[in-house]
Amino acid sequence: VTREDDELLFELRDYAPCVDRDKVKPRDLDDCRPGGLGIHFIDTLMDRWSLVPLPGGGNRLSMAKRLAGSGGSDDT
Repeated sequence: VTREDDELLFELRDYAPCVDRDKVKPRDLDDCRPGGLGIHFIDTLMDRWSLVPLPGGGNRLSMAKRLAGSGGSDDT
């Protein structure tokens, strides 16, 4: 976790097989079952995010959250 100007930046790396970005989507919340809510939470909480497969295997998830009071239209 780092801070750059008015944002908190989060970066997570794993060593799992590369993820197909086209298949990473939030599931319908009406589909009541365990698991699969991570992307829904990321979409809801973060201002932007990306998932990049890494050469040699693994994935990098980068997320950014604008800090309150930074002058953006979402400030409360």
